[in-house]
Amino acid sequence: VAWVKMDGMESDLVKDFDANLSGLGLELGANAYNMSEVLNLPIFKQESLLGNQGLPPLQYMLCAPTSPATKVYEETLTYLNQGLPYEIKLKKLRDIPDLGTLKHVKSQLRVVFHDRRLQYTEYEQFQNWKFNRPGDRLLNIDIPMSVGVIQPREHPEQLNLVEFIWDVEKEASVFIQVHCISTEFTVRKHGGEKGVPFRIQIDTYALQNFNEYGRYIHSASCQIKVFKPKGADRKQKTDKDKMERRTAQEKLKYQPSYDSTLLSECMPTLPSNEQLATMTHATSQPQNIISEQITEMIVPQTDYIAVSQPRSNNSSLSERHSLNTTSYNQIVEASMIVPDSESINTKTNCRASPAIKSDALLQNATVAETQEWLQRNRFASFMKTFSNFSALDLLTLSRDDTTHICGQADGIRLYNSLRSKPIHPPLTLYLTPASQKNEGDILVYKAYYLSQATENELMKATTSCLFPHDEGLVQQQQPYQILYQPHRKNIHVLVTDEVVSVIKDESSFTVHLLKNENSDNFRVIIK
Repeated sequence: VAWVKMDGMESDLVKDFDANLSGLGLELGANAYNMSEVLNLPIFKQESLLGNQGLPPLQYMLCAPTSPATKVYEETLTYLNQGLPYEIKLKKLRDIPDLGTLKHVKSQLRVVFHDRRLQYTEYEQFQNWKFNRPGDRLLNIDIPMSVGVIQPREHPEQLNLVEFIWDVEKEASVFIQVHCISTEFTVRKHGGEKGVPFRIQIDTYALQNFNEYGRYIHSASCQIKVFKPKGADRKQKTDKDKMERRTAQEKLKYQPSYDSTLLSECMPTLPSNEQLATMTHATSQPQNIISEQITEMIVPQTDYIAVSQPRSNNSSLSERHSLNTTSYNQIVEASMIVPDSESINTKTNCRASPAIKSDALLQNATVAETQEWLQRNRFASFMKTFSNFSALDLLTLSRDDTTHICGQADGIRLYNSLRSKPIHPPLTLYLTPASQKNEGDILVYKAYYLSQATENELMKATTSCLFPHDEGLVQQQQPYQILYQPHRKNIHVLVTDEVVSVIKDESSFTVHLLKNENSDNFRVIIK
């Protein structure tokens, strides 16, 4: 009887449950899923209009896989085989303002060094390579395989540079061949050494009269290593095997390998003086015009920020990009010229010296000033990462924090730059001109910071001491001889570089002027 009652209760429950669900879903017709009214709201329209503004104007894609052994916070690395053609796809991502009716642009593609120590001697390194391999080029365009490329040109003097014209309204493909391998530029060649990394960089300009360079548009680059034929494939396989042997937790520290390499935005390349001279023929423009155009594009119009002077660009830079400092160091040096400060009227007046310049980040610097400091000190690749950081935020980061965010090399450099101290000059002297002083007057000395302990630097200091209000005379005329009279000795010692090198730091001297009656020359005696 109990079993019969349970069966009856179950059947009643099933009927009640079916009745409750019988009308469910009848109201969910097509209109319930129509999102057109929601998508037509102003907020969604505004997002769609602003969606393309964050994109770069152009995109370059190298059709070669990235290495799987690259850490998350490092820039991607791509292995290439020597002499093998690789495709680079070029296309427009958004409208380019002020381009005009002419839809063609000119791009310069070059191979440069990634390491900073080699960038300083890049021109000499490539010239030595040219001497050892006469008739060869570092970089070539495979013209038969390229599509949509007009007037491809390989410059006869710049072996690492090619240029071409392409239509931004159509996708273009240029095939390049890199003929220098990474181990050719290593210091020691005993076998087994690691090769130096290169960068493939593309700088694009608008066209004037379908030939000359116009307004600068965009630049991007990527890091590569070049191996002997089939060496890149073996290296890629080796890295892949190493990653497969790692644990799942260790794999989280590394980037996945991508089939293609996206070139990340960077600063345009500023050619060296030797390269600038050869660009006159390539662009049919005078050398000074090229230099002015490039300088106007790159050099930020900001004043030098000193420690004692608080003061209140590249819109979307990649977080994992390292700047081409061959060009950028020249920009930094140009922007760090400091005018001589006036003497301070104290008992010991101090003059500014190039030896003690500093570009330390002020603790009260704003976010905008911090961004300028990052760009000026060659940290532009991390400007996007630190886009909301003020100076105080950066200064509170530990060394582990900076290396975790920026990678080992750049992280240590950033940490040291944030805590940099002024460089002490090799020799500081206190000088005063010999003059008749009344009783009770205070003898005032001026401090002179010699950037080098040499006779020439001492000549500049003594002339400036004798003629403090005539800077023109200081630069045009200097003593033809400096004599040193030791204390309590009636002898005069001819000052040379060796004599200056043994002068004690922070020594004080009285400067005497001896004019030549037959000429405008003069002699200086320091006591």
